[in-house]
Amino acid sequence: MGAFGPRAKDIVDSASDTDIDVATVAVIYSHSFELNVGVFFGIAYRATSATGTPKIKIELEQSWTPPAAEGSADGNYKVPEGMAAIVASLADENWHIKSLSPIPFGYGRLKITGLGAPAANPADTIVNAKISAQENY
Repeated sequence: MGAFGPRAKDIVDSASDTDIDVATVAVIYSHSFELNVGVFFGIAYRATSATGTPKIKIELEQSWTPPAAEGSADGNYKVPEGMAAIVASLADENWHIKSLSPIPFGYGRLKITGLGAPAANPADTIVNAKISAQENY
């Protein structure tokens, strides 16, 4: 058994695109990713818009199984109780890096929500994210 990493991987949308579109107040789910061999996790994320300031919330949903359909709501995926949002109200275009502490379930995905107050998230908002893990094999 050995430790590998850290290794960063792009988080993509359901079409495997690294630019995740989050128009206005939409709720978007990233493609799921495995968390099985990770011990320590980090996440990097940013939101950009050509027409205004992005206004989004990013949460980690987790499950024991892959979703029935990537990019869609799934009753088996939940934000773990007591887990804070990765970011509750992002309103800039900078890269941010945070420690991430998922619970021990095998799969995760991002739930990204465009916020509507005080002004709506721009329709051309794009989110880019990477998950990094120190893995044990």
